[in-house]
Amino acid sequence: MALRALVLAPALGTLVLAVGCGGTPVPGSPEDAAAVRETVRRHEVAVFAGDGSVACGTTVGRAREQLMRFHAQPPRARRPSCEELIQAFGRSTSPRDRQSAGKKEAGDVRIDGDGATAVIDEPGAEVEGEEEGVTYRLRRAEDGWAISDFGPVVAELAEASGDAADALNTAWRLDCRTFSFDEAAWRRARRSLEDEAPTDDQRLADALIKCRTLIGKTRSEVTSLLGEPDDGGSLSEEETRRELVYSTGPQRDSAFAIDSEWLTILLDRGGRVRSVELAAD
Repeated sequence: MALRALVLAPALGTLVLAVGCGGTPVPGSPEDAAAVRETVRRHEVAVFAGDGSVACGTTVGRAREQLMRFHAQPPRARRPSCEELIQAFGRSTSPRDRQSAGKKEAGDVRIDGDGATAVIDEPGAEVEGEEEGVTYRLRRAEDGWAISDFGPVVAELAEASGDAADALNTAWRLDCRTFSFDEAAWRRARRSLEDEAPTDDQRLADALIKCRTLIGKTRSEVTSLLGEPDDGGSLSEEETRRELVYSTGPQRDSAFAIDSEWLTILLDRGGRVRSVELAAD
């Protein structure tokens, strides 16, 4: 028994040095780096699963603000909580998205006292002076690590997404009792080459939807107000009789703005507008 104790002593001593007496990894140890990676992994999985408690709970300070700006979803009567935003985002993700999030790992992890950085491999996501990927910054908390800053790449995308949400909220607070649709402004916007959201077209489209300006109008009344619609060559003859679409600019509820946004007007069987909405292709 004494011999067995002597054999196990070096291994147990190494474990104590790495993990610490209370089960907390010793700062700077491989186990500490593994804890950083696990924090990042849990956060990514939680975001795509819509688990707001974990996703928001693994962020602090600036990172929490960036997370909420990135997932901003207008229009809102009140500012939603971080948890509510993540839950809403989770409902829009696919099983493939969630599976991919589970495979995302932090590569290079560097720990400096109570701070750490972890590079997430994201090909093409880079800024001058940083290696390819997204660099998360973390800080040590009482119960482990927490993400404190998602870095400049995510910060820029979060700001763009948040700005678009703010613009939509501004339109949603419009007083329809005093609103008057500016036909000239709409036609100028339609002729412009503006491609940075929100465009003037989008601001006017938001107002049309909010104030229900087009509801009940005939097709000829709509085209007199907005001009001839864009068919994009994708609508059938039947669809063009009951649907009018107008391109308004790049999609706003996506940080990457890959798709276009369209003002979509649907007519009832009597040829009058029954609904108006924005759609992305």
